[in-house]
Amino acid sequence: MRAILPALKGYEYRAFGFPIFSEMALPELESASVPGDRGEPVYIGYEDLSPHLKELNTGRYTAAVREASILIKIEETALFRISGGDRITFFPFPGADMSKIRLFVLGTCMAALLYQRRILPLHGSAIAVNGRAYAFVGNCGAGKSTLAAAFLQQGFHMVSDDVIGVPSGFTSPSDGGPPYAIPSYPQQKLWSESMSHFGMEQSGYRQLFREGAKFAIPVAARFQTEPLPLAGVFELFAADGTGIEIRPFTKLERIDALTRHTYRSFLAPMLGLDQWHFDTVTALAGKVAVYRIRRPAEGFTAHQLAGQILQLIGKGES
Repeated sequence: MRAILPALKGYEYRAFGFPIFSEMALPELESASVPGDRGEPVYIGYEDLSPHLKELNTGRYTAAVREASILIKIEETALFRISGGDRITFFPFPGADMSKIRLFVLGTCMAALLYQRRILPLHGSAIAVNGRAYAFVGNCGAGKSTLAAAFLQQGFHMVSDDVIGVPSGFTSPSDGGPPYAIPSYPQQKLWSESMSHFGMEQSGYRQLFREGAKFAIPVAARFQTEPLPLAGVFELFAADGTGIEIRPFTKLERIDALTRHTYRSFLAPMLGLDQWHFDTVTALAGKVAVYRIRRPAEGFTAHQLAGQILQLIGKGES
């Protein structure tokens, strides 16, 4: 699997441990490919995909698989194609917001590419503590990025935000090693309400797209650049009440949680990866501790949550 890269004047980046060559600027990424990149390069650029439009059903969000490619249409944004695990191309629709196109390229499209490379994409944020990665997963609005930001304010480093890549090589019987989380992008996405709690002025940050109240927060100074063993996963859940409860999951519960919080899990069956997804999640559930965190639905508890998680991590290390 090797990308055939055209001769072009573009940009060089790195993400998920591999070099990226892009025709468009991607300020979210770490600039310039650096020594130590692993894996084959990825090409991101424009392609006239208009002949494929008639193949997709009407609707704001549709997808289809064509041979080694997956086509994803986002109404009023673009048609995207992810091919062979090494190429993401896009065909913008009239009046499309380029920042929104970038959002889908680095989110849904990158997740599809990770599937093609047999890298499990979990939906959440991950931080580095004492040489290990800890992931926070949950439904939208559960507070994953906000909790990670509380750790960053205490001096810890970020591994990933939104998409956590876990290579599936650890499932090999000959390997037997721990699963790893690979760093993604040196950027967080925070809602304006969370920014206010952290004392961040919105004027100092870039809005992700025109109609959203989410902002891009660069974290290059506190970004983990090398893969780390994934030592724990915490599922965030907001509920009525005032207390915080943390409890470990059984293995069956771990499998269920990791399955539910796989990013864009609908792509797995479309790509014929149902069995691979199940095997990878099951193996991960047998190697990593998973906890459920119930937090109050009202109020700001990120700092309190971070403190309790650090206590739990410390007990485990001791």
